[in-house]
Amino acid sequence: MKKHPLLGKFLREKRVAASFSQGQLAHCLGYHAQFVSNWERGVSGPPAEMMKKIITVLKIPGEEILDLLTEESSIYWNQIIFPAGRRRNKKKKLKARLLS
Repeated sequence: MKKHPLLGKFLREKRVAASFSQGQLAHCLGYHAQFVSNWERGVSGPPAEMMKKIITVLKIPGEEILDLLTEESSIYWNQIIFPAGRRRNKKKKLKARLLS
């Protein structure tokens, strides 16, 4: 079952556009290529703190990240990263960190 299909597709498109192999991206992030494969297939998602590094390495514009946040917000950002509770403040802080 794919948990993060939109995020996976987005990451794959950006990785390919940046001319990185899964192994090269994984090396830059300090991860194994299997993790990148799982992210791209939507099996799992990268940890929130890893997203900023991915954005930097792949040179992804902030506007595109905000579009992705809008599309996957109820699935990825709300349910998995910020389960019940103080979602709004954490979500705002994360957006600010990703775009800084």
